[in-house]
Amino acid sequence: MKFTLDTNILSKVESENAKLFKSIKKSKFDVKFVTVTGRELQKHDQMSQIPDEFDIEFILETGVWGEPPWGEFLWAGANEEKMSDLEAILKIISNGSFPKSGKRELLTDGQRNQLRDAIIFEAHVREKREIFVTTDRKAFLGK
Repeated sequence: MKFTLDTNILSKVESENAKLFKSIKKSKFDVKFVTVTGRELQKHDQMSQIPDEFDIEFILETGVWGEPPWGEFLWAGANEEKMSDLEAILKIISNGSFPKSGKRELLTDGQRNQLRDAIIFEAHVREKREIFVTTDRKAFLGK
């Protein structure tokens, strides 16, 4: 089974995260994060919650202007399907309220979070992973 973990999975207390990583290591499942998560964890100094013996694997995100550091993303290139997937995901998780492409110069913090949620989920779908694990009820479960 191929799992992708959303960033918010690590918003729990450190002892719960230790249990999570111990369970993952025992399970032998294919568990990965998306590079967006790595950036967010470093920004909030949460990387220390991941045990040293746990080998984190990251899926590269599809590049979105102003998001990933140079060289840490995949180009959408001639395959515009990747970007249309991202646009469809943004439309769903924002109930159609996300600014259209070309009008995103000044995103609010909430919109920036929605964009990152969409980037993470798009990478999960693009890589044909099977289970997306999140606690984000608002974006992915509707309430």
